[in-house]
Amino acid sequence: MINVTKLINIVRKALRIIPKGKDGYGNERKVTVVNNAVVYRLGNDVFCGKKLLIVKGFAVGITEVDSRDAHHLLKAYYNVLNVGFPVEIRTYVMPLDKGSYLSKIDKKLDDLSLVLEVNPSSVKVRGKLDKLRRLRDLIVNEGLVPYDVIAVFATEACGSSVEGVIKTLNVRAKVLRDTLNSVGIRVEELRLSRDELVKLFFRFSSSSRGISKIKDILLGNLSINVIGYYFFTLVPFVISSVTNYLLRCRGVYLGRNLETNELVFWDVRKSMSPHIVIVGPTGSGKTEFLAVLTSRMVQAYDIASIIFDVKGEYSERLGRLGSNYVEYVVGRNAGLGIGKLLNYVPRKFRANWLTDLLSTVFTYEPMSKEVTSAFYRAANEVLTSLARVSDFNDVLDQIVSYVNSFEEPYVSYRIAKVIKLIKDLDRGSAVIDLIAARSGYVYVINLSEVLSLGINYVSLVSNIIVKTIEVYLSRIGRPSRKPEPTLFLVFDEGWAVLEPTSSVSEIVRLGRSYGLITALASQRVSDMTSKDPSIVSNAGLLVAMPSPDKDYWAELSTYLSISNEVIRRLSTTLGRGEAVIRISPDPRPLIIRFY
Repeated sequence: MINVTKLINIVRKALRIIPKGKDGYGNERKVTVVNNAVVYRLGNDVFCGKKLLIVKGFAVGITEVDSRDAHHLLKAYYNVLNVGFPVEIRTYVMPLDKGSYLSKIDKKLDDLSLVLEVNPSSVKVRGKLDKLRRLRDLIVNEGLVPYDVIAVFATEACGSSVEGVIKTLNVRAKVLRDTLNSVGIRVEELRLSRDELVKLFFRFSSSSRGISKIKDILLGNLSINVIGYYFFTLVPFVISSVTNYLLRCRGVYLGRNLETNELVFWDVRKSMSPHIVIVGPTGSGKTEFLAVLTSRMVQAYDIASIIFDVKGEYSERLGRLGSNYVEYVVGRNAGLGIGKLLNYVPRKFRANWLTDLLSTVFTYEPMSKEVTSAFYRAANEVLTSLARVSDFNDVLDQIVSYVNSFEEPYVSYRIAKVIKLIKDLDRGSAVIDLIAARSGYVYVINLSEVLSLGINYVSLVSNIIVKTIEVYLSRIGRPSRKPEPTLFLVFDEGWAVLEPTSSVSEIVRLGRSYGLITALASQRVSDMTSKDPSIVSNAGLLVAMPSPDKDYWAELSTYLSISNEVIRRLSTTLGRGEAVIRISPDPRPLIIRFY
């Protein structure tokens, strides 16, 4: 079995020009051409091949693009080419005679004008006339030189047999063709005679001699005029390169692409965002996917993970996966650790910070202005005299005593009720200590007992946890320009009850600089977009679990670029253990089996 590093080196060798008669290992070269694919022996037991696709046309949106916007367009189309396997791009630019080109335009203008006189209501003809006139103005008034361009794409593959290589090339060529068609670039397999295809294959280089030979084959022999009247505006930005397919070939393993059978990885270090969004209805496998992903994330990057488990579902799954995990039950052996958080706040601001915290998290039963003011006075009296908070329960008792001595009975009752709840939820190991936990372990914060008290209590605890992470980011952690992954945070289901949303958005925004990877899960994408649309649109990895509901997929279509036809297929064929993913900035969906 060939390891990944060796395979990459083999593919790189395959891209070089091979001396006539011999391969890179001194063996006699045997070239096979089947279905427009060229395959040759690279070593004793290794065959490599290439299949070429040539650009035949462009969608209207591309041909109409202004030259000033062409660079952004090409960057977007280049990002789409991260398809999980190597793709080589070659563009060959040939200036055209301006006078001859303008003569062709003038003739076309005359022909179209005659057609328009016969049929003045033809919107299509009128549109073509407008485009040609604008094009002529660019050449005449702005002095732009027209070009003809040949764009060729090549897919490569290596394997232990000619048949296996050809099969892989056919699959990859189809995926590449569908990918380019999805962004408005129409390509076809390059169909040449055996001798021409072999000649082109072994001279597919960026050298001037290689380019000259390709021009001879493509233009001289076939008289291919690939580009129409409008594409020359893209010439200053044409790309000749090899796509960075390693973006999907290393990092954390996500699953197997069901269409190409390729293994799909996600490289968090190279991703535009380390933030993950998972959506799926109850029973769709959302929790199973997160458990699998967490286990793989910890192993891939040797980091710790914290899962905020609302329903108490993760321990069994992690155990079945063989993960090293520790479970903490909030209210039993895990606490919110508010006392420890206070020690990271300057002494003169502690009373204000604690008051703001409680008034923020008690959204289900708001503290009146009178109660809030009384609590602040008591907290300020107690906390400003302490250099360090060592016994938070004692601090709370002193606050109650102070309130009982100076405030009205109703105010005392309300504050005592709040403090009792805080005490109940503050027992055991503090969450702030777990954030700096050792690598290789998954820490499950079980909120199921809190959920039994009511959803409002889950909201309260979740928001204090968010405040805990904010304290870590602002006072404990150290940001970096090139951060390494350090911690994976998973908010499953409970995200839907988190308030305020701005706090979650801030964690997502700042997390990258501190090496935090965050995963937010909910039943529908609208649960998140209604609170903060940027959370979904800026996700580095978007995962959609199976659902028969077409409305569910229609909501996701904005972020996954899926058509109505694909929606119908996904709503009926996607099963458990499968998911649709989008790895930003590529808008194309991939269907994977994750276990």
